[in-house]
Amino acid sequence: MTMKARNLAADLGTRMESLRFLLRDRDAKYGKTFEAVFQAEDLRVIKSARRKRLR
Repeated sequence: MTMKARNLAADLGTRMESLRFLLRDRDAKYGKTFEAVFQAEDLRVIKSARRKRLR
């Protein structure tokens, strides 16, 4: 998943400068290294709210 984050950052190129936030879900596949790629680009990573379990 980290490689996908790096590829996305590279594809966005100079457009990354205009971004301030990355909103992501809480899936475990997005680890600290995934977030680190975007934090290195000065983006604030925000996790979505937890979902209430349905009974």
